[in-house]
Amino acid sequence: MDDQSKSTTYRFLLGSFLLVVVAVVLILLSSKNQSLTVDEPHHLYGGLEWLQEGSNSVWPENPPFARIFVALGPYLHGHTLDFNLPDNLQIYDYFSASYDLSYFDKGEIANQLFWLRILILPFFLLSACMVWFWTRKIGSPVAAFFAMGMYVTLPPILAHSGLGTTDIAFVAVFMLMLFAFMHWLKKPSWKSSIYFGGTTGVCLLTKYSVFAFFPPIAISALFLFFFFDVRANQRSILSWLRSMIGHSLIVAIVAFLCVWSFYGFSIGTLGEQQIIRTIIEQGEISDKLTNIKVPAPEWVAGIRLLYYHNGVGHLSYALGEVSPKGFWYYYPMSVLLKTPWPFLIFFILGFIGIFRGGRSHWNWELILIMLTPFVVLISVMTSNINIGLRHILIIYPMAAIGAAVGINRLFQQSTFRSFNRYAFSSALLVWQMVIAVVNFPHYISYFNGFAGEEPGIFLIDSNLDWGQGLLALATFSEENDIDEINLHYFGVGRSCWYSLPKINSLTPNIPVKGWVAISEMAYWGPWVGTAKNDEECFIFNFKPTFENDRLVNSRFKWLEKYPLKAKIGGSIRIYYIE
Repeated sequence: MDDQSKSTTYRFLLGSFLLVVVAVVLILLSSKNQSLTVDEPHHLYGGLEWLQEGSNSVWPENPPFARIFVALGPYLHGHTLDFNLPDNLQIYDYFSASYDLSYFDKGEIANQLFWLRILILPFFLLSACMVWFWTRKIGSPVAAFFAMGMYVTLPPILAHSGLGTTDIAFVAVFMLMLFAFMHWLKKPSWKSSIYFGGTTGVCLLTKYSVFAFFPPIAISALFLFFFFDVRANQRSILSWLRSMIGHSLIVAIVAFLCVWSFYGFSIGTLGEQQIIRTIIEQGEISDKLTNIKVPAPEWVAGIRLLYYHNGVGHLSYALGEVSPKGFWYYYPMSVLLKTPWPFLIFFILGFIGIFRGGRSHWNWELILIMLTPFVVLISVMTSNINIGLRHILIIYPMAAIGAAVGINRLFQQSTFRSFNRYAFSSALLVWQMVIAVVNFPHYISYFNGFAGEEPGIFLIDSNLDWGQGLLALATFSEENDIDEINLHYFGVGRSCWYSLPKINSLTPNIPVKGWVAISEMAYWGPWVGTAKNDEECFIFNFKPTFENDRLVNSRFKWLEKYPLKAKIGGSIRIYYIE
C-alpha cells in the first residue's frame, strides 16, 4: 500500500470512527428517553436465572448468551431473584413469572434502565466494525465509510441498540458467523473450520432465529460458490465435496461442543424440563421423544418451546387486520415502511451496480451479500410470529455492505465517470443523518413517508408502540400542568417510577372528560393494558383481548370524533375532552 492509499484509508477510517461516535451519542441519549419496554424485564429475568442458577428453564424460548449481557449490569449492582416456582402453573404462568419488576423498584428508574441496557452497546459496536471490515475487504475504504455510515444512522438500529433486548446482539454474532462461513467456504481448513464452528456455537446460544436464516443462506452460498468458483475454475467436484464434508464435520463438532459446554455438559430429557412437562400435561404437545436423553436439554427445550409458540401462533396486526397466524406480507411491508428512503435508494442503486456490466464482473460473495436480505425475508414469510421488524435486523448490515460496494462500482463505470461518485452517496448519507436527528429520540416508532401521519393503520407492536412512552408522558404532563389524566397504557411498570400525575384508569368503551392518554397498541389493535391501583402506584401490565370478530379499534372508537392533541414518545396519543 503506497502513502496515498494509506492516507485515503486513514481518512475514511477516521470519518467512520466519527460516525460511530455520533451514533453512540444518539443511542445513549435516545435510550435515556425510553421508558421500560415490554420485553426488557423478561430478558433481565432470563439473564439473572443463568447468572444465579446456571439455568435457563423458566421461559427458554431465547438462549441465554445475550440475556446475560442484559442482566450483568443489574447483577453486578447486587440485584438477585428467587427462582423457586410452584409446580402447578399453567403454560403462560411461566411467561408471566419472568416479568419480575423488583429490580426497577430499587432505585431511580433512569439509573436502573441505564445498567440494564448499557452492555448491549458493545454488540452494536461489534456489528459496526464488522460492516466496515467486511466492506473494506471486498471493496474499498470509501465503500466501507458509506456502508458504515448508512448502517449506524438507521433508526431501527439506533432504537434497538439502546434497549436491554437480544436483537442487536444477534445481528453482531450472526454477522461474525456469516463472515466465518464465507471464509471457510473459500479456504476450508481446520483453522477456518474451528472459527466457523465457534461463531456458529455462539450464534446458537444467542437466538434460535439462526435455524430460520442460515440454512437458506448456506444453500444459496453453496450454489453460487459451485457455479462461480468450482465449475468456473474446472476444479474436481468430487475432491471439493470430500473437502466440504470433512471440514463440515469439524464445524459441527466445534459448534456442538460450544453449546454443550455452555450448558455444563448436561444430559437429560425434554420431559424433565418443567415448562415442557407442563405443556405435555396440558395436552398441548405429544410426549413422543420427550423421554430420550439429549445433551443440553434446556437448550433443546427452548427450540421445542419456540416450535410450539410458532405452531399456536401469536396475535399479530397488519393493515387493520388481526390474526394469530401472522401475515405473509408482514415483514416485507415492515421493511418498506420502516426503512428510511435514502437507504432504500442506496440499496437499489447498489443492487444495480453489482449486476451491471455482465457476468464477467460478478462476484459470488458480493452477490450472496446482496441477496441475503431477500433470503431472510423469504424465510420468515411463513412465520406465525409477526411482532416486529426487530426480528430481521440482520438484513440491514448485509444490505449496507453490498450496496456500498455496488454503488461505488456503478459510479466507476463509463456512463457515470463524469459524475462525482462520492457526491451522490454523500447526499444520501447526509439525508439519512438528518432523518436520524429529526426523529430523535423516537427511533422505535420511526416510519418513513409511505406510512403517512398514522402508521398505526399499517403496523403496531414493537414497530410503533413497545411501551416506551411513559417518560415522555411525564414530561408532557409537567409542561402542561396536568395534575390528573385518564390513561390506558400498553406496557409494564409502575406509575410512581416516572412521577406521573394522578391516574384514572381509562376503561374500554366508557367515554370520559378531561385529559386522555392512550397507547397506540390499545387504540389500533387487539391488545389492551391493565392498571391495578396498588396504594402509591398503578401497576401496569398488558393482555390480548378477543372479540367475536376480532375487530381492531373498537373499544376506543368514541375517541375518533375528537381532535388529537399530540403524539408523545412515539407511542401515546393525547386528547383533551371538553
